[in-house]
Amino acid sequence: MWDPYLGTTGSAGYAPYMQELWQADYKVNPSIWDFTAGWIPSQYATGCLLDSYDMPNPYTVICHLRNDVYYQNIAPANGRQFTSADVVAHYDRILGLGNGYTIVSPYFASTSGWYPLLSVVANDKFTVTFNWKQGTNPLSILTIMQANGSDDQIECPEAVIQWGKPL
Repeated sequence: MWDPYLGTTGSAGYAPYMQELWQADYKVNPSIWDFTAGWIPSQYATGCLLDSYDMPNPYTVICHLRNDVYYQNIAPANGRQFTSADVVAHYDRILGLGNGYTIVSPYFASTSGWYPLLSVVANDKFTVTFNWKQGTNPLSILTIMQANGSDDQIECPEAVIQWGKPL
């Protein structure tokens, strides 16, 4: 299966061939961090689908997406550019934050750390803002966002419409 909504365990949803916002920074010397664990400490993560990010306050993460990412040139995306709308659609779907999606239970295990997320907003074509509940530890926020797993694998919304499991 290809669908991140189905979870991170077994073959149901975890799709290591799908791109994530962050990835392990393999330029780090393995004697410092050897990347044998699925969890990546913030200082050893780097952008994959994003160029950079800012935290203007402890509860807001602004992600600046790469503008050179395109889906495969096959239906249903037909080679269109990856944009902030794709990121918003992904998190709205897996967390029930909007766009017609509501909270569906049970969540798969890895989403529990995302519960303090209030919203994901597309500021423009390549900028996305994640707004978290006040009181959430900023280090926890980055740890959750940068961890490996299907909750960070951004799927093509057109593929969800065509082949996805209804929620």
